[in-house]
Amino acid sequence: MDLRELGEFGLIARITARLERAGARPRGLLAGGEARRGVVVGSGDDAAVLEVPAGQQVVATCDGLVEGVHFRLDWCSPRDVGHKALAVNLSDLAAMGAEPWVAVVSLFLPGEATLATVDGLVDGLGALAAAAGLAVVGGNISASSGGLALDVTALGLVDAGRATLRSGARPGDLLLVTGELGAAAAGLQLLEAWGGTRPAGGLLDAVAESLVQAQLTPVPRVREALAAAATGAVRAAIDLSDGLAADLGHLTEASGVGAVVRQDDLPVPEALWRAADLLSVDAMDWVLHGGEDYQLLLAVEPGGAGRGMKAVGDATGTPVTVIGRVVERPGLWLETEEGRLRNLARRGHDHLAPTARDAGESRAPGEGDRRLQ
Repeated sequence: MDLRELGEFGLIARITARLERAGARPRGLLAGGEARRGVVVGSGDDAAVLEVPAGQQVVATCDGLVEGVHFRLDWCSPRDVGHKALAVNLSDLAAMGAEPWVAVVSLFLPGEATLATVDGLVDGLGALAAAAGLAVVGGNISASSGGLALDVTALGLVDAGRATLRSGARPGDLLLVTGELGAAAAGLQLLEAWGGTRPAGGLLDAVAESLVQAQLTPVPRVREALAAAATGAVRAAIDLSDGLAADLGHLTEASGVGAVVRQDDLPVPEALWRAADLLSVDAMDWVLHGGEDYQLLLAVEPGGAGRGMKAVGDATGTPVTVIGRVVERPGLWLETEEGRLRNLARRGHDHLAPTARDAGESRAPGEGDRRLQ
């Protein structure tokens, strides 16, 4: 059976069943007669009905993936795309200190799309939703005259007045980052170098796999964010989607401060250095400007850094590193190995920046936009 034979409503029923099996969709009122975390009516009506728990506020975000701009299906599986479409939204909720709540999803399917493609998208998204405790409560399906596209709107919950904003950093705060930096950008460059055909075996494959997976299936730091926020020491936060320098610039600009980052303290995976040698590129460019790591950058009050690092480590096992400090003078500086300060350019991803394709050069789908997102 193909998509045309199944039809729109048959496909919706199939998607709904797969989400229910994954634990990512509420079946109206659950056993015991209690609505799932404020979901009064899930999918099946014209719209979902939600009830915000007392004393909490809703945090809303949306992000979409477009074939040929953010992903290529010769580089990744539909399951990878479904995972990432939700992961980038969960990362935004994490930056705000919000607990994932519900999502609605829109699928835009080209004529050549298959049931296997849709099943993969749904399975990737559903598995991550279930793991994050998020319910998919509705969405939309449409034909696409272009490529495949997937758009997600996600809502989270946070105690009233407790959302973590970009604007709370103060001089003297320490800058902390979860995990490691640069892996996703390195993975993207490896995929571009391969042209969609991954080599099998050998040193390159062993070095590259973790970097490629960081690009294709990022891990949103939701549990880490909630653990850090619970300490009360986090003053500001942002997720690293556009690159460390660019996103740190967003945070410092919103807070009216500056920042110094210590190059020696940046957490870099060993595979990154080896991949940089193989591709003859500067690994620090990936670390500072590469983007799509979806780690958390936190500005923490000076006395709370140790407490925050311990809380995250105890809750998740994810390492947290102090990489610098907030200063009063606006601007960004990199403290080099020699102890010198140099200006750190706020270079990073810009969704609307001109590309070589805009100038008329021929590129394969996905090139020209630095991200696979």
